[in-house]
Amino acid sequence: MRRIIIALSLSVFIFPQLAHAGAWTLPKKKTWIEVSTKGSWNKRSFDADRELRGNKFDAQSVGLTLIPKVEYGLTDKVTLMTGMQYKDFEYKEYSRPQEWGPYRRRSSDITEMEVGTRVRLLEKPFVASAQIKGMFYSGNGQKDEPGLSDGNDTLELRALVGKTFDRFFYFKTPCYVGLEAGYWFNNRRVCNQIPLFAEAGIWPKSWLLFKGELDGILCQDGTGKVEKDYMIWRLGPAIELLEIYELMRNRKADKEYSVANSITHQGRSLLLSATYGQTFSGRNTGADNEVTVKISTQF
Repeated sequence: MRRIIIALSLSVFIFPQLAHAGAWTLPKKKTWIEVSTKGSWNKRSFDADRELRGNKFDAQSVGLTLIPKVEYGLTDKVTLMTGMQYKDFEYKEYSRPQEWGPYRRRSSDITEMEVGTRVRLLEKPFVASAQIKGMFYSGNGQKDEPGLSDGNDTLELRALVGKTFDRFFYFKTPCYVGLEAGYWFNNRRVCNQIPLFAEAGIWPKSWLLFKGELDGILCQDGTGKVEKDYMIWRLGPAIELLEIYELMRNRKADKEYSVANSITHQGRSLLLSATYGQTFSGRNTGADNEVTVKISTQF
């Protein structure tokens, strides 16, 4: 019984990690690289009824997730994608029966690799793309304590749209919006899922962006025994380092280096971003707080 309680407590920390590049495809023969580092922590979880509860034995989960990604423009309309995921998590119980003794576990490994293709279908009046991607379990992390993966492979089909605007309502600040929705076919007892993503941002300066995100997964019940879903909000800034470098040298910034071109993949870039987020809804998953730092470049 004790082992069952521990296993259920640890399972809520296995959490899908997503990285997004938007609807825009890369120009032909251009390369985009991003490294995302996320720190997350929680002392509460959403149970099977979506109720927010404190973790058993006052347990806390602290984790680090590293996601490097590479994309290449095969043509102006077709972008090839690859990436991987590394996790390092620690789980500790602070309030448990004294006769059981202390309980603290840590695990780390490469848990997932992915390959895919994004195809631009429409450029005006907005950008629309279709994406197909395979996410493959590495064979590591499912049986660790704490668990790092549900151990499933996934075939993703996703539709993406995005658009930039010269004005944000009555203000002269330019902005952009992006929307995504898809379907995940999962194996190994994991239910099929519907990924949803929305983002919007404004740039008051050509080198400075403020953005917000809503990121979620909905489970299609009945398609598998492992049923999990979540919704997260994120907020934070991003800065275009190449343009700042030009300005520091008392040069007029090249339009190629603007935040707008970083978003739409239209020029060289070196973008640094940071966000804070919270899981505000979910089922069988941790109520995470997270801080994510990303650096990306295009050449």
